[in-house]
Amino acid sequence: MENDNENVFILENLIAELRSFSSHEKIEFLARSVRTGADDLPTGEGSLQIIIPNHFYEDASGLLRKIEIVSQRINQQLSDAEGVSPLERRDSKSLDLGEIFLERAEFPIVRGSLRLVQCRPIISNIPDRTAYFLQRVDKKHVVIRENHGGWGYHFHYCNAKKKRSDTILSFREKLNKHGNKVVFHEGHAEGKSAFHARVDLWGRKKKESAYSACLSGVGKFKLTDFKKPGASVGTLWPEV
Repeated sequence: MENDNENVFILENLIAELRSFSSHEKIEFLARSVRTGADDLPTGEGSLQIIIPNHFYEDASGLLRKIEIVSQRINQQLSDAEGVSPLERRDSKSLDLGEIFLERAEFPIVRGSLRLVQCRPIISNIPDRTAYFLQRVDKKHVVIRENHGGWGYHFHYCNAKKKRSDTILSFREKLNKHGNKVVFHEGHAEGKSAFHARVDLWGRKKKESAYSACLSGVGKFKLTDFKKPGASVGTLWPEV
């Protein structure tokens, strides 16, 4: 299937270009220790997550749209080869492929900042047979994500030196008994975090500052657009 191979080649190049916008992660990794050199970088392409800085958002969004078009084209070609319609393939199990973190905005808080981040798949809602075929394009980053509960917006907590912590903030879907939005915090493993955030030791002033920043970041989004809490989370604010 010559056209099929051509589209796979196009897809490989698009995903490689998308990953190139996340090269700042390697720079940050090197900057975290004066003893770290180029030979100390994490080995393997899969050791660094795809996290796109806000100033590359439009470029990355354009690439994601192109990736979606090419993946659907491949799905059509596979359907033709199997002698079935794309609709019949859609009746099979649908899967997501890969994940990407798109930084959208940054809000200052007491002794740090919060970055609003969108977590989404690289390729979404693709028939399972096509998904398994596309995995060969990039086995490190185009990983099948089945029933992933982490899609949506959330906030990365960063310190005053702009280093990302191991903590994210997001909203609970339901308001509290006073009708206020509730922000929770939890750990995450997105790439390499620079430090461990002890949110339990934050004072009232910092918690309120972070809460206000989260409210500023809601904007046009609904609470259901934000990441749902996992099994182990803590309430940031309000406390009751």
